[in-house]
Amino acid sequence: MCLVVWRQAAVPPASSLISFEAEREKLLVYKGSLNLVPCGHNILYFSSTLTSLYSLMSFIAPIKPVSLLGRHRLLSPSAAVRVSPLALGGMNFGNAWTDSLGECSKETAFEILDYFYKQGGNFIDTAINYQAGESEQWIGEWMEKHDIRDEMVIATKFTGMQITVSS
Repeated sequence: MCLVVWRQAAVPPASSLISFEAEREKLLVYKGSLNLVPCGHNILYFSSTLTSLYSLMSFIAPIKPVSLLGRHRLLSPSAAVRVSPLALGGMNFGNAWTDSLGECSKETAFEILDYFYKQGGNFIDTAINYQAGESEQWIGEWMEKHDIRDEMVIATKFTGMQITVSS
């Protein structure tokens, strides 16, 4: 949002106000000259002479996250990537290590991924070695199924010495 400071002291006539819709908000803005100053409080502020305009103003506040997973933060100060505060580990997604990790079917993995995503999660950890590559493959299939690859951040590891499953 912006802090709106009017340059004229009197309330402008209604004919000099215009309405427009931005991406997530509807605002009434004076056609004349005004100053816009960034504001981190999700409010519009008018000088005391314009308090009657509060009733004319309406806007949609940012959507509140479903859970704390939706409160994304910067991954790094030098990268413009925002990630959920917790990463979902994908080591158990696959059938190659059933003997040591137990069973996790593709349907179960997709249900876990669906729930994580619906709660606001967007950060998943995996590796080429997890479940002989099935973990990466299933996560990729899940993202393709929902067409959300551009919303996810995948932290993966690669090594030239992959663990293979002997038949």
